[in-house]
Amino acid sequence: MAKQELAFRGHNESSNSLNKGNFKELFEMLFSRCSLEIKNHYKSIQNEFSGLSKTIQNYLITCISDYLFSHIKQCMFYSVQIDDTTDITQKTQCSIILRFVNKNSELVERFLGFHNVSDDHTAGGLFNLISSVLNEFDIEKKLVGQCYDGASVMAGHLTGLQVRVKNVAPNAIFIHCLAHRLNLVLQNGCNMSSKCHIFFANLTGMSAYFHNSTSRTNVVDSIIGKSIPQFVQTRWSSHSKILNLLVNEWPNFITVFDTISIDPKSSAESICGAIGHSKNLKSFEFAFIAHFFIDIFLITNHLLNTLQTTPNTPNT
Repeated sequence: MAKQELAFRGHNESSNSLNKGNFKELFEMLFSRCSLEIKNHYKSIQNEFSGLSKTIQNYLITCISDYLFSHIKQCMFYSVQIDDTTDITQKTQCSIILRFVNKNSELVERFLGFHNVSDDHTAGGLFNLISSVLNEFDIEKKLVGQCYDGASVMAGHLTGLQVRVKNVAPNAIFIHCLAHRLNLVLQNGCNMSSKCHIFFANLTGMSAYFHNSTSRTNVVDSIIGKSIPQFVQTRWSSHSKILNLLVNEWPNFITVFDTISIDPKSSAESICGAIGHSKNLKSFEFAFIAHFFIDIFLITNHLLNTLQTTPNTPNT
């Protein structure tokens, strides 16, 4: 369940609940397959020990964590990958991942967990967090690599996290995430051309146009029958997904915008947006740049997929 990122507990775990949570439901399914002798034994002790309390569940998770940590401690060296993300409550969390070579000479990657850094997201605060987490793994001698994005708080060469870590672990070479660097190269390169900059602004605006309205999405579903990919700022490949769908369904998208613009139920915002996007699709410049970048993305997407290939998956 932990490997599949499933929540253990349910909102209502009472005996009358139709969904007691993954842990209890899985327990009941497995318990139904047990022998009569085991069932009778469990029923005789369940008033004293049921094994289903939140304390037991947390203890089992802790046991799994300790088991994984014991394997990491046996490795000769490791590297750390750190990134931050925002949870549903808009708090900044830092994710920590270790990569190491096990006793079978296999490269293994293990996620250590999320840590709340919303109160202190400075290089000093992140360093204190990393030190507290990695101290039990002999950070001074075994840490040989550190990988972050290019944010100054991480990659700064004077007071950034990578410098502070290197002062403690001299062998920890800093590597700026290659996939992130590719994203920055493409993004900054396109921003240097005003026409390309305007093109991608219109492309992402087209995606947002549909995602901001269910009625517009319904028109797309009825004519194209495919969902519009959403643009993600940190993932340049999201541009590619939007563009591929647009180029493959070009005439249908024109039909979608024309349908919205003449629909008497459409709002003023929907009509104005539809007219503007339809005008872009019918222009030579927009069409030329779209087909131009389709060829570029064929190359960069392959490179991006190669950079993000997991250690146990052979490169294609």
